[in-house]
Amino acid sequence: THEELVKHLGELDVESIFFAPFTAEQITVNLISGYQVHAEHVQLEEQYKSASDTAKSAMVAASEIGYVMQLVENLGNAVTYDEVSATLFKVLNGLGVKSYLQIDDGHDAYVFSDSDVSVSIQKILSDAHASNAHFIEHKRLLLLRLNHVVIMISNAPWQDATRYGRIKDLICQMGPVVEARVRTIMVNELIGEQHGKVMSIMDMMRQLSADTQNHSRNIMQDLSGKLEIAAMSLDLNENQEEHLLGLSTGALDSLEMLYQTNDALEGHFLTLMSSITRVRDLSNEQMQSGDHNDDADSVELF
Repeated sequence: THEELVKHLGELDVESIFFAPFTAEQITVNLISGYQVHAEHVQLEEQYKSASDTAKSAMVAASEIGYVMQLVENLGNAVTYDEVSATLFKVLNGLGVKSYLQIDDGHDAYVFSDSDVSVSIQKILSDAHASNAHFIEHKRLLLLRLNHVVIMISNAPWQDATRYGRIKDLICQMGPVVEARVRTIMVNELIGEQHGKVMSIMDMMRQLSADTQNHSRNIMQDLSGKLEIAAMSLDLNENQEEHLLGLSTGALDSLEMLYQTNDALEGHFLTLMSSITRVRDLSNEQMQSGDHNDDADSVELF
């Protein structure tokens, strides 16, 4: 019997498991249970893979957004177009793309790249700047056009839709940052240029005013002396002498009043120059501090 068999095997010091013959119902229940366990295992694997892919995409996206933050921070120290382009290329090279930058300040167009720029690339950039399109894309070519900046990617990963979309998003975010910095440099250069011109005009006016005052003073002093001699040497009565000397004194007083007016005008001009100088200094301070709060351009996401 079952009990006797268990006792006998126990005396032999062996472990044992006994199975009764399975019925058809038991086999069916066990097969269904095994299938359900397997299906749940497969579902868990798919969920894990999906979560891993999502987490990986989120990490990649966060890393690429870090490139934008790096660009914003590094552009704070850029005070020339060359420094702006070098900063942009450093960030875009980290994304593994080949890029070109054109800056148009209203007078000249400057093209920048890590390598030589062919005539065809220059024509593409020029045509893009002249067009009304904000974003141009054709497979591996991506161009973002703003008022003063054109950014072109020549090897965009167009066959990888996910990465291609992220690159487009990043370019649309980087473009306004570069545009804002270029505008700041343009304004600062314009202020500096106007400041230099006004200072040059001021120096000329000072020199001319000083020469005019010296010549006028010498002429009037000489004329006044001659009038006094003439008044005393001519056969004039007392009233005539006083009238002639009064004319000389009045002319000299009028000249002195003119000098005072010129001095007042020069004082106002110096005040204007002080204000322009302050604006220039503030602009330089803003560029050195790296303040990018003036960037209010909208960002188009893909």
